[in-house]
Amino acid sequence: MDPTINNPHDKFAKEMLSQKSFAIIFLTEYLPKEIIDCLDLGSLTYSPNSFINESLEERFSDIVFKVQMKEQHGDCFVSILIENKANPSKYVSIQVLEYLSSAYAAQVKAKKKSIQSYQSYITKVRRNGK
Repeated sequence: MDPTINNPHDKFAKEMLSQKSFAIIFLTEYLPKEIIDCLDLGSLTYSPNSFINESLEERFSDIVFKVQMKEQHGDCFVSILIENKANPSKYVSIQVLEYLSSAYAAQVKAKKKSIQSYQSYITKVRRNGK
């Protein structure tokens, strides 16, 4: 696997997180237990999708996984956004909203038939730096 690297500092994190075992450890550690309990982490697979647009690529890179939900018939995406700045942005929530908008727009372009067929996104931001 060769995920796109927008910033050289992302390489280590992306390479580690692209390995299923490390991704499961990371998600288990950083996502709320209520979310982890809804996911079948054994079904976790790397997804080649990226929803970083031009306005976000200087600030973030991402790695996306697809995972089955335990009690629902379907799956969702789990995105780990890697923030490329040592100091957190005070607008990170707006930037995550822009990222999610791009992700859902990609599903609209793929012509999903009904709103029920849209896949959910769980997003976790990891900041490089202090």
